[in-house]
Amino acid sequence: MTYEKWRENSAVLLAEADKYNEWREEMQMRLLTDIAPRIGKLSKVLYMGCGFHYAMEQELGHLIRKLSLPIQWNGNWYAKIPSDQLEMIVTEVMAEQLIEKVEEAEKSAKEKV
Repeated sequence: MTYEKWRENSAVLLAEADKYNEWREEMQMRLLTDIAPRIGKLSKVLYMGCGFHYAMEQELGHLIRKLSLPIQWNGNWYAKIPSDQLEMIVTEVMAEQLIEKVEEAEKSAKEKV
């Protein structure tokens, strides 16, 4: 992306960043207050795939780190925006997949009891 493209598209890009930052704050809070305690509880029970529990903990930590900083694009950052946009999509998918893994593990643990 060139600086001229940034100037032409800055309003749209900043709106995209604002939307992502709003999602980021909500997801960060959900991970910290809802998902993290559930992952902690899963470490004490058996469920299908429980040998890989450490992977959920690592993914949680990775996501919390990624979500800790907002997207703050400006004209000096224009060359990195396409990479950031891809990273934003990947982060959203990773967060949704982690939540799905936790839900599947909880369901499996209940079935074993």
